[in-house]
Amino acid sequence: MIERYGYEDFMKRNLNLKIILLFILMPFSAHAQDTSKPELYSVHGQATFMPQWHPSFPALYSGENSLDPNPELDSSFTSSLYLGLLVWKGGAFYSTSELLGGRGFSDLGGIADFPNGDISRSDQGGVNYNQAEVYFQQVFGLGGEKENIEEESNQLAARWDVSRFVVTAGKLFLTDFLDSNDYAHDPRTEFMNLGLVDNAAWDYAANIYGDTWAVMAELNQKHWALRLCSAMVTDTAIGENFDGNIGQAREDNAEAECRYGDEGNVGKISLLGYVNHAHMGNYQESLQLNPSHPDIIQSREYR
Repeated sequence: MIERYGYEDFMKRNLNLKIILLFILMPFSAHAQDTSKPELYSVHGQATFMPQWHPSFPALYSGENSLDPNPELDSSFTSSLYLGLLVWKGGAFYSTSELLGGRGFSDLGGIADFPNGDISRSDQGGVNYNQAEVYFQQVFGLGGEKENIEEESNQLAARWDVSRFVVTAGKLFLTDFLDSNDYAHDPRTEFMNLGLVDNAAWDYAANIYGDTWAVMAELNQKHWALRLCSAMVTDTAIGENFDGNIGQAREDNAEAECRYGDEGNVGKISLLGYVNHAHMGNYQESLQLNPSHPDIIQSREYR
């Protein structure tokens, strides 16, 4: 459809009602324009409002986790404040504070590829505060060619060695560091449905707000990069509390990235793999324990 009509026509034909209010606080910095000198600090903000509606439709059956066949009009609101502070050479502290509110269709039920990726995990109604991110990042230059790093949310402007080793630790969104995509990765400014926001096959570690505590290491070279990450998982699926038994409850991720092309026409191929360790049930064991009324909770153990 995009190829036939073009991007603008495609967006006009999108049946979702999309209203996005986006504001960005201009960064305050002593060296915002001169990337030869590191940016000392930055402040950014955003607010996004997404109303969505669907008409009535015929349904052969409906249950607790089904999409309501009656018309629904729901909306979500998110607001974020991004702070960055240079601590010393190559070392920076970042913080993201959020206000989240609103509802998704049918309490987020009935649609696997949810049409509002901005509220696909948290559907609590009202307005809730979340300290989404608070982490420290250290960049170790390995010498050689340098490149300018553009200033943006949670990224201070700097001039780094292309060949570098980066360590990041704290509370963060794994999707900000792994599985990156410049064209379909942010429901607030791009496609809204969940399947185009993140890799649907990646069951990334996160709580109900989408963040987790993690340690990550990245080795970056001119034409390739390797990233390793270990993150905490919650004690229940998409839960609120993290499981402190890190030895048996965590997610290990590895991503290899290969870049090709020249400036203005750059592409990449990436391979992402993960292993989840958690207190989980097993479908086959649950059926063996109770064939007529299987309960996944009965077979939970660290696996």
